[in-house]
Amino acid sequence: ALGLDELASDPAYATAPARVQNAAELRAIIEDVLGTDTRDNWIARLRENEVLGNRVNDLGDWMAEPHVTQTGGVSMADQPGLGMIPRPAAQGLPGHVPAAAPVAGQDTDAVLRDLGIDPKRIEALRKAGAFG
Repeated sequence: ALGLDELASDPAYATAPARVQNAAELRAIIEDVLGTDTRDNWIARLRENEVLGNRVNDLGDWMAEPHVTQTGGVSMADQPGLGMIPRPAAQGLPGHVPAAAPVAGQDTDAVLRDLGIDPKRIEALRKAGAFG
């Protein structure tokens, strides 16, 4: 599919251990070839040659997927320090606005209390710089 048939008989790539040993060089060869065409054309070529492969979505790709847009799979959440960010919607609740993720340290006291640490000890740890 890549037009690199000669690599199959090259001793540097003929076995799995050889490919691992020469991985950086092999990767560079493959990247050079892949850079000569578009992602969609390579995917079509892979499929034509019965090679398993598909594109890797970034966040924008995922948000634009028809299934995601048609099912309301994205919700926007107000994340402290970041503003409005996209997040997967709660399953079965299109448009549901999820709670923001906790900020670093937000639940420290509660977690330590749940572990049975005395509030005075928690405060002493905070003053000693163990967390903050």
